[in-house]
Amino acid sequence: MPIPEHDRRALGWIAVAAAVIGAVYYLSPVLAPFVLAGVPACICQPLILRLDRLGLPRMPSVLRVLGLKFLLIALFASAVLLVALRELRANHLDSPFFKGD
Repeated sequence: MPIPEHDRRALGWIAVAAAVIGAVYYLSPVLAPFVLAGVPACICQPLILRLDRLGLPRMPSVLRVLGLKFLLIALFASAVLLVALRELRANHLDSPFFKGD
């Protein structure tokens, strides 16, 4: 009994999806840097375009947005570091292994 055309087409798309998922899984160590670079670029692009529309030249627009991005990353990293240090200090004081008896 032959397979209907719409079932063959669906099986073809399932095979293509499986091949793409397999390729992404297999190539994930190579693709990860591109994704990590592409996502911030897509997020920063509207800010750069808005500064361009306001009359600021392209290079200063890019430098300001990149400076803002690095500032936000530094603030986030310092906040995480402060919380981690506070937790480490609290755990250190509560730990029976570090009691100075």
